[in-house]
Amino acid sequence: MDIEDFDTSGNAGVVLPVKHPITGVPLTLADGTAVTLTVAGVDGERYQAAFTTQVNKRLQTSLNARSQQQTAEDLMRENIDLLVAVTLDWQGIEKAGAPLPYSPANARALYERLPWLREQVKAFVEDRANFLKASASA
Repeated sequence: MDIEDFDTSGNAGVVLPVKHPITGVPLTLADGTAVTLTVAGVDGERYQAAFTTQVNKRLQTSLNARSQQQTAEDLMRENIDLLVAVTLDWQGIEKAGAPLPYSPANARALYERLPWLREQVKAFVEDRANFLKASASA
């Protein structure tokens, strides 16, 4: 067993084909370009760093203000923070007919606006099989 074959970090990024939220058909632009996101996995450095930051913040908050409760909005923001942290790039994302360049701020806006996309990315990132080398998946 070569441990490199079982690295599920996806630190270099893996391409996620974006699918239509209802039909599940991969999305493409008019010219046939696939709509994709390049993401790292939950075992990767980006996810782990963002998750550790969140846990440390929760622990510090609970020490400082025991009566302060976390809200649904807090949890949603944390979920989006993790997705932004693992999103490395994209292709075929447009806004008002013009290409939307990848940036963390644009990724945040995209995930805030499109819950269905958030769900796709979260499911893909959490599935370690998406990040295994082909030789290890057999």
